[in-house]
Amino acid sequence: MLTFTEFMSGSVGITLKVAKVLYASKSRYQQVEVFENETFGKVLALDGKIQASELDEFIYHEMLTHVPLAAHGSPKSVLIVGGGDGGCAREALKHGVSVKLVELDEVVVNACKNHFRIDDGALDDANVDITFMDAFTFLKSCEERFDVIIVDSTDPIGEAEKLFSDAFYRMAFERLNDDGMFVTQSGSPVHQPDVLHRAFSGVSKFFPIVRIYVAPIPSYLGLWSFVVGSKRYEPETPREVSVPTKFYDGEMHAVAFKLAKLVKIFVGLG
Repeated sequence: MLTFTEFMSGSVGITLKVAKVLYASKSRYQQVEVFENETFGKVLALDGKIQASELDEFIYHEMLTHVPLAAHGSPKSVLIVGGGDGGCAREALKHGVSVKLVELDEVVVNACKNHFRIDDGALDDANVDITFMDAFTFLKSCEERFDVIIVDSTDPIGEAEKLFSDAFYRMAFERLNDDGMFVTQSGSPVHQPDVLHRAFSGVSKFFPIVRIYVAPIPSYLGLWSFVVGSKRYEPETPREVSVPTKFYDGEMHAVAFKLAKLVKIFVGLG
């Protein structure tokens, strides 16, 4: 019996029975795998860490994307850092925006387009411009300005380490328009409190308004956190938007910030 085990921390992990391997390849940057599990459906894993599953990816991608886009006054341009599976691009397009997606690994995008297929065509959409390069380097030389920047990265290990640095947060702030918003996934407040603390502290150095919100992601072992930084708008107050979603709505937007009070227990942040 094939099994897949991911350890979120040194003592806690999740083990899945692999029903069928759909894709496995070592790219220049990482091991890329797509497999099937009877409960989670298709699963994308990078370097042995679960990135998304068919069962619950919509929760993660909807919450990471719609919260800042609904809180922004009138978003027109979005930069997605990472997001090679296309989930965030799929959700962002529902707002009628243009999307710039900067993904390090072309192998991830091709694997997802051919074997994971959660993007609903977003990765081939004319309104999505994909650039394959290191996002830190991209921001250094970028002259564009965006309304919203969404960081859909892996954990701060290896190449992704720079995406949790003060230098990266400063560049993101500078590449946003005067009313821009920034959001990043920030790990599990229970199993990875250091990741959340690092993201919250870093974003707070540059953005005048910073909030934490959470969402339940079963394949990520429960509660997951996000840090949003805003130049003008209150992230907790969304506009009325009408987009097709499975999980996100105005009520969940509010609940996500209220539940973030739990981080005080695990991380000690307000």
